[in-house]
Amino acid sequence: MKRQAIAVFASVALAAPMAATAQDEAPAFDLSVSGHVARIVQHVDGPKEPDGSSIQHNDAGVSGSRFRVTGSTDLDNGLTAGVNLEYAAIAPSLRHAAVSLGGNFGSLNMGHTAPATNGTNDDLSASSLAVDMACSDAAKGDDFCTDYTTGRQGVIRYNTPSVGAASGAFAIGAGMWDGQLKVAGDTAGGVSYAFRVSYADIGSKNKASMDTAVADALKDFRAARTGQLKRDLLGLPEDATDKQVEAAEKALPTTPTAAAAGTNYDGERVVSKPDLAASLKEYGAFWLDDANVKNDRRYMVGPAYGHSIFSVAAAAKFQSVSVSTLWGKRSHDKPGKADVSGYGVKLGYDFGNSGVGLVYRRTDLGATEPTTWGFGVQHNMGMAEFFSGYYIADSDDAMDDNKTFNIGTRVKFN
Repeated sequence: MKRQAIAVFASVALAAPMAATAQDEAPAFDLSVSGHVARIVQHVDGPKEPDGSSIQHNDAGVSGSRFRVTGSTDLDNGLTAGVNLEYAAIAPSLRHAAVSLGGNFGSLNMGHTAPATNGTNDDLSASSLAVDMACSDAAKGDDFCTDYTTGRQGVIRYNTPSVGAASGAFAIGAGMWDGQLKVAGDTAGGVSYAFRVSYADIGSKNKASMDTAVADALKDFRAARTGQLKRDLLGLPEDATDKQVEAAEKALPTTPTAAAAGTNYDGERVVSKPDLAASLKEYGAFWLDDANVKNDRRYMVGPAYGHSIFSVAAAAKFQSVSVSTLWGKRSHDKPGKADVSGYGVKLGYDFGNSGVGLVYRRTDLGATEPTTWGFGVQHNMGMAEFFSGYYIADSDDAMDDNKTFNIGTRVKFN
């Protein structure tokens, strides 16, 4: 037995340096986990809200909660290979699932990821969460306050190497292609600047895949909203589990009794299963209406029909003061649907780790020209950011006007 133990120990001792040498020679793959959680509490005041106003607890629309795993490794001949896998906390959950190859030539990305013109609104201020150049939560809808960017899709994207202050990106996918040229940097006088020109063409061939994504996201979102509506009607807290909701439903009698399980939005008691079914039908007609759900920023997944987008953005910052502008036009392929254009301007002022911003957006829909005013303040504390904003949306239709006050935070991890 001792001989066997000595033999095993000797073989392990001899193998250990060889394994260590092999491990040292193997190329290192740097893997990291990161993301952030962003939550926002909103008070929305408008004619379409229940009782004229509502309090909403949402994932922050400007920069929603997400979890990502990224990695890279060095290859031969000065090349690098990388992966990017990212999920959102809300539907549709998959944000990125892509691989990349980089070198002196730039980088090549392939997979479900951002094309060249995704999320390219330029903002040099420290208040981008509080007041963003994209649509505010107060102004929802596909054309009401479009940000003139494309959504994430299955694409092959090429990022050019930087030539001085200039860079470019081009992408092609199923029925779409887009590209942008950008110049950004700092001048000798201490002025930071950014200028971008973007164009995207999303053709009708992409409609089928986008419609599928829309249908799946709509199904998931309606299911989640139905569950929340049941919690409200049964008098349960928002964080009640599905099993608790199911138990509360089963506990309801089949005929009305004197004991109330909860109240609906009109203060009427939900005392039986018929009461619950009637309330779900009544309030679901609004809360689960396709048009209302599709206009919710937590649900929107991108365009479901062909169109092209052309946009120009410019920004400058000197010391603490910044100005950001955006102009764009969306030309629809759908017969009879008018083109949409719009512009926006944002003024920002930074002080210390904080920033304030004022934004104005106007969209030309032909018959109407809805506008949005927004003001916000943001305090950055490294891995945590706190922000608050107020938006006034004037759509030229009194039924679509609303005012939104929000307060929220984003905590990052890596």
